[in-house]
Amino acid sequence: MFEKVINSGNTEYFENTDCSVLNSIYPVFDENNRVFAVLQSTSLTKQLTEERLINGILKVYGNYLNLLDKAQKDKLTGLFNRETLDQKIVEILREPYKPLKLQALSISCNKENLYSDLASSDVIVEYIIDAAIGNHIQQADAAVVGADRILADGSVVNKCGTSLLALAAQYYKKPLYVIADGSKCVKYGADNLSLEEMPITELGAPCSPYIYPHNFYFDVTDAALIDKYITECGAEANWPWSKNTHF
Repeated sequence: MFEKVINSGNTEYFENTDCSVLNSIYPVFDENNRVFAVLQSTSLTKQLTEERLINGILKVYGNYLNLLDKAQKDKLTGLFNRETLDQKIVEILREPYKPLKLQALSISCNKENLYSDLASSDVIVEYIIDAAIGNHIQQADAAVVGADRILADGSVVNKCGTSLLALAAQYYKKPLYVIADGSKCVKYGADNLSLEEMPITELGAPCSPYIYPHNFYFDVTDAALIDKYITECGAEANWPWSKNTHF
């Protein structure tokens, strides 16, 4: 009966085997006028006033979900925006499975609000420099990084230090998860990638014709070091995967 309502988009009625009550199944429509849910109501008799009221409530509910969906997604790509992604991460880490501790590397720039939200939810946040990852990775359950770009072969461009974290995670047999939205995916590989080099004056290196400073902000982590990619499409171990229609 539910399938019939979904396919037809019409309210359907059926009685119990003993004919004691009437079951009404109402469709719920999205902004594209497609049925995405149904509501079952039970009453003694069919009442036109009740039917109109329920249909009105379901229409308001459908509009509310559409507005909520638009507020959480980027208007251009239709993907979840960064604020929503951060909120989802906080919600997952708040789930009361066990006491949680997050080791935050200094390569994770502009995450102060996320760390504050986690700390306010009783998640312990240890803030460490990326060069000290060897002192901490052994106690971690997993390594989690973001991505500036996910290349066609699954390798990840992210802040310098990410590849070192990935290598340390592999050595100590810790899984590495990449969390990013689908808009980070690009169709070219590492062979066509040019990493931007920033001003060397930021390094404060001594001047000498034998010293060649390099100041890269990003590095590339090979796909072989990554256990799972987590986006709005889900979590997958292989790249690319069929669900990613934006790739």
